[in-house]
Amino acid sequence: GGGGGGGEGEADEGGRRRGGERREKRAPLDRSLLKGVAANSLGGVQLLLLESDELRVESDEAAQLRELAASVRAWRSAARAALDAPSPSEEELAGLLQQLSNIPVRLRERGEIQRSLASKRWLLSRRPALLSALEATRPSLEEVSGLCDEAAGLGLGQLPEVLQ
Repeated sequence: GGGGGGGEGEADEGGRRRGGERREKRAPLDRSLLKGVAANSLGGVQLLLLESDELRVESDEAAQLRELAASVRAWRSAARAALDAPSPSEEELAGLLQQLSNIPVRLRERGEIQRSLASKRWLLSRRPALLSALEATRPSLEEVSGLCDEAAGLGLGQLPEVLQ
């Protein structure tokens, strides 16, 4: 008999899938792109999604990967906007740092963005505290030392108030 519905007949001649949805025809995935890309990186997730599309696989996992990739791209955009803004709020920077710690994929620029966000947060919130402590009649050595250590840890050790 020839009536068993197998996976081969998923799409009709016009490229339509079951349910009438239309799929774009894409060039076959270049497998050489997989070399050197970690599966747990954003690039790896995007390659898996391309392969899923090429194979016309619909699954909950693929939908979750699409959501993950979209949320990472949205986070990147928000982080860039915060870094470009003249004075984002400390809460916004703290929120972006917290979100970054919850992103479950490897980002090649994770360390750089994390340092940039943390440095900007320190400059906006902790630097004024250090200046205020230094201007006090009797600055607290513990407070000044702690703030200077934070700055040095973020690569801000060459600021005049830190060198002071």
